[in-house]
Amino acid sequence: MLLNPLLSLSRSPSVLQRPSSLLRPLSSSNLPPIQGGSSSPSLYCRSLVQRLDHDAFLTSYFWPAGRKKDAFFALRAFNIELASIQETVSNPAIGRMRLQFWRDAVRDLSNGLPPPLHPIPLLLSQTTTPSTRDLTAYYLNQIIDAREANLLDPPPPTLTSLLTTLSTTSTPLHLLSLSLLTPTPPAYITSSVQHLSLSIGLTNLLRALPFHLSRRRAVGLPLDLCAKERVVMEKVFRIASGKEGGEGGLSQVKGLREVVWEVAVRANDELMTARRELELEGGTGFPVGKEFMPVFLSAIPARSYLQRLEQLDGDAFDPSLQRRHWRVPLDVWLAWRRGRF
Repeated sequence: MLLNPLLSLSRSPSVLQRPSSLLRPLSSSNLPPIQGGSSSPSLYCRSLVQRLDHDAFLTSYFWPAGRKKDAFFALRAFNIELASIQETVSNPAIGRMRLQFWRDAVRDLSNGLPPPLHPIPLLLSQTTTPSTRDLTAYYLNQIIDAREANLLDPPPPTLTSLLTTLSTTSTPLHLLSLSLLTPTPPAYITSSVQHLSLSIGLTNLLRALPFHLSRRRAVGLPLDLCAKERVVMEKVFRIASGKEGGEGGLSQVKGLREVVWEVAVRANDELMTARRELELEGGTGFPVGKEFMPVFLSAIPARSYLQRLEQLDGDAFDPSLQRRHWRVPLDVWLAWRRGRF
């Protein structure tokens, strides 16, 4: 019998991945089917997260069983659905119509009204209490607003503006996850989670680069950094689509690796700040209490990616970075045992 049940997950075939928590895998082969439905919202959300948000599924093993774990799956499934809208619609008007469905569902949740017959609103309704409805609706509406603002895929002008965008998408997602564990977390925990969410958001952006470039989508890299390193995005898109050759492909595009490196450095800085926040303002430092640790486990896949990116000298297009790393499940388990990330 395995001492660590997560080790069995690392033995599944490696699949070329879009970044977890944002996008779906490129290939659906060897992935579990979506199960459940309106008759079993919990099973549906769990299956959706297992299939399309592998990082979150790894950390779910350490969430308290029952309502809190179901609420976590509902939240992550909600995030998957919203992120997929931008990927599946070509007309912003259609995207806004789909987002309106989720606005209406959140409004009904906030007002205590019966949810629509969709597994995700059903599970959100089942796991939200009258005392938490307003806070849940507040964070969910923040995510919806941010997704609508980004329907046109505008590239951020600066790294600061990119962080501002992440503070309205990744940060509400993680703060709401924290509130599921404890309604009134200490200030130092909240501050640490905010910085952690920015680190994860930046890391997911880098993980998405190969996929987005292959589809000629805006890659989210700050325009000021691209201009500074003289990166010509049109040339990058031509190489990514195979319309223009180049020795070494995207890995050798002038300046692109430097832009990736600057974003990765900021992601690592935010991760380091998240750690330091635990020791400031009355924080208890490490080990982190088990009542908060499930949220901080999200740092482990991001940390693993940044470490491997550093080993590859900032080459975000190395194929090894697009596969699940065998050690991540083990590192998640060790982080839980030690209370450190």
